[in-house]
Amino acid sequence: INAQRTSYKKTLQCLKMAEDLNQTAGRLESQQSWDMANKLYTEALSIKLKNLGEQNEDTISQYVDLGRIAAVQGRFLDACANYERAMNFYRKQKTKNSSYPRALESYADMLAHNKQSAKADQLYEEARTYYKSVDAPEKKSDKTRIRMNSSKS
Repeated sequence: INAQRTSYKKTLQCLKMAEDLNQTAGRLESQQSWDMANKLYTEALSIKLKNLGEQNEDTISQYVDLGRIAAVQGRFLDACANYERAMNFYRKQKTKNSSYPRALESYADMLAHNKQSAKADQLYEEARTYYKSVDAPEKKSDKTRIRMNSSKS
């Protein structure tokens, strides 16, 4: 029992460290320190993979963070790979949380910026479908609301 408690405490400490790395990476990202933010997000991912596994929602959200940073840095293929990994996980889930449509929109924004409008439009539509399915207009991001309204014109 003591060994289990010790292991549990170590896991919690590691996950706390991953959360601290994420928070610091977020601050660095807001300061446009992309390389350092990427490094910290990558370290947080490594900790989450080891302690939570590949299919955990917190681990998957880390791929979205890495995709966003890669996109800002102009690493289009890396960004797509990270976003696709996250999307594959989210699509397999029976229940989806609010991070799913935000990830779709982030990925679509990156694709639209890189002149991949057909795939971007598919992702925006997937986000709109999600929002309609949960019937929660207050949860819709401004971008999706704007795109939904503009598509009606």
